[in-house]
Amino acid sequence: MESLLENNLNLPRINKEDGCFKQGFRKEKCLRKVTSSLLGFNKYLSYIVETFGSDKQKVESIKHKTKHLAESLMHLMTKPNAEAVTAVTQGSQETEPQPKEVWTERVTARLILRDFIVLIQKTVRAVRFLSTSDVTNGSTVV
Repeated sequence: MESLLENNLNLPRINKEDGCFKQGFRKEKCLRKVTSSLLGFNKYLSYIVETFGSDKQKVESIKHKTKHLAESLMHLMTKPNAEAVTAVTQGSQETEPQPKEVWTERVTARLILRDFIVLIQKTVRAVRFLSTSDVTNGSTVV
C-alpha cells in the first residue's frame, strides 16, 4: 500500500474546470484539454508496452489510435494551436514512472490503464455532447 501512495504519476485528467461537462460546456477549451490529455498519455502507453511485452502490438495499436483521435479532435477546433498541445505533451514527458519492483511495476501499469479508460470515457462523453450541441446550433460535425 505504501508504494501506491508514493506513486505520483500525475496522469492527464479531464475535470469540471476544463469545460467538457454538459453544464458549463466550452467547445474550444474542452477540445484543447482532451487533445493535450490524449497526447500526454503517449509516454504512459510507452511504459505499458515495456511492462507488458507480450501484448506489445495491441498497446502500439492503442497508442497509434489515441494519437489519431487527438489529431482528429484538433481539426474540430476553431483555432487549432498545435504548439500549445505539443508544449503540454513535451512538458509532461519529464517525469516517467520508475517503479523498482515487479509488483510495483504491474500496479503502476494497471493505474495507468485505469486512468486511460476514464480519460477515454470522458472524451467520448465530450464528443457526444459536442456533436449534439452542434446539431442544435445548426452546424454539422464531421
